[in-house]
Amino acid sequence: MDPVVAWYDSQVGNASNYTRRVYVASDDRASVILDARNKYPNYDFVYNAVDDKNLLKDMKQTVQSRQTEEELVALVCDLMILSQS
Repeated sequence: MDPVVAWYDSQVGNASNYTRRVYVASDDRASVILDARNKYPNYDFVYNAVDDKNLLKDMKQTVQSRQTEEELVALVCDLMILSQS
């Protein structure tokens, strides 16, 4: 995240009307997103909509139990978004 902070600081500076956004793609999204929100409250973290619906539920599940069709769709969406950037 340090390179992201450095880039925004150099490109945007202290502009208060500019939203700092970061796209997050992770198979451990619950802990990654919650940790990122806590450490960087002035950033807007963008991620797959399926992630938001299952964020708290994922905190209680293991990686093995998350291997569903819904998770495959979320992965494909992440890959498509990343391929466009």
